[in-house]
Amino acid sequence: MKLIIADNTLENYQGHSFAYCESIKQDAEKQGINVTILATKNVNPEVKNILKAVSFFKYSFFHCFPKPWLLDFFPDRIINHYYPLWNYYLRNKMLATEMKGVLSLCPAKERCIILFPNFTYNDLKGIVDTAEITKNNKNIHIAAVQHFTSRINLHTSKFPNRYYERVFNYLNKSPHQNRIHLFSDSTQLTEEYKKYTHKNLTVLPIPHTSNPMHNKSNEPEKLIVGYMGDARTNKGFHLLPEALDVVKQNNPNNKLEFHIQANIRNQNEWEATQAGTLLRNRKDTFCYSKALNEIEYKNLMNLIDVIVLPYTLDYYHSQTSGVFSEARALGKVTVATRGSWMAEEISKNGGGVLCSPEDPKNIGDSISIAIDNYSSLKNEAVEAQKNWNAFHNVGNYFKILIESIFPKFKSTF
Repeated sequence: MKLIIADNTLENYQGHSFAYCESIKQDAEKQGINVTILATKNVNPEVKNILKAVSFFKYSFFHCFPKPWLLDFFPDRIINHYYPLWNYYLRNKMLATEMKGVLSLCPAKERCIILFPNFTYNDLKGIVDTAEITKNNKNIHIAAVQHFTSRINLHTSKFPNRYYERVFNYLNKSPHQNRIHLFSDSTQLTEEYKKYTHKNLTVLPIPHTSNPMHNKSNEPEKLIVGYMGDARTNKGFHLLPEALDVVKQNNPNNKLEFHIQANIRNQNEWEATQAGTLLRNRKDTFCYSKALNEIEYKNLMNLIDVIVLPYTLDYYHSQTSGVFSEARALGKVTVATRGSWMAEEISKNGGGVLCSPEDPKNIGDSISIAIDNYSSLKNEAVEAQKNWNAFHNVGNYFKILIESIFPKFKSTF
């Protein structure tokens, strides 16, 4: 069997991309599956070497095409509506054009899966067109894993999203839809996308985890509170300075340190930039202003005792989080936003504290509760870890993926 992972988000260590691709590649190759990873042409050389990735996609997931000059003659409300649609159209068109290059990588007679592990509406039509490109080889199947919500800005956007309706309608009418298989990484997302398509969406485990490098006591002398991932406003990064002030006021005598991964990818987010400056000026806070490599990331993840995920509900009412997944897999105490996908997991299995969305004082108070009750919450998190890892592991990922696509395939998973 051949597995081609087509990830047009894979440029560096950030996000789901690297850890997701690395764990899948390692386990697939143990099972004798030939794996090729397609990354962007701007892929970090170190990442490219570790994954033996191919520099493939010229237009990444994050690429924005120039605005058509005709739009300049229209009001802002027209521009704001039609420019994203223009960008989505070109992204899909370019993805399909670039995927023509995958044919030379596909075996003639073996079973082959082309896996898109990170896709959104920018890519779905291009993914369907990939099935058209490969129509002469019936052994090639397309797998698309969804971990983004379709209901962005839940309280202000119309639902269902019209663009999602259109692209899923395109899929529903495709003569190749039997070779296109849809997956998500949560039951919430599966239920959400059922509104757009009659095709089945299968829940896959989230396969990337961080192996513990050392075991820490349930009552460490000094508690480390940390934030991991991109410094973005939709991940609540801009709320941290005020929240950490509240924590210090609530815990004046506690030995605390704050470790914040504060790499800001989007410099236009002035609130995040301002928060980064405030955090770097704190004497009790260690800021990591550059994206961490694999070892640095794992070291920091293992160092932190309480991981804070104050994500906003614009996306994370159902969208999943790689950082939360890794924290859960390691038995870490977490503070996460009430009403989010993460909150449901904490409510069911414990090991964390819920905070109010976009309320820095409540976030600070919730972190303080986690600090005051760390020992009992840590015990809950360790128990929750067992349940989490029973499903969310890469072996289970492959078993479900392959059996969903090739039901009669005899695998060793």
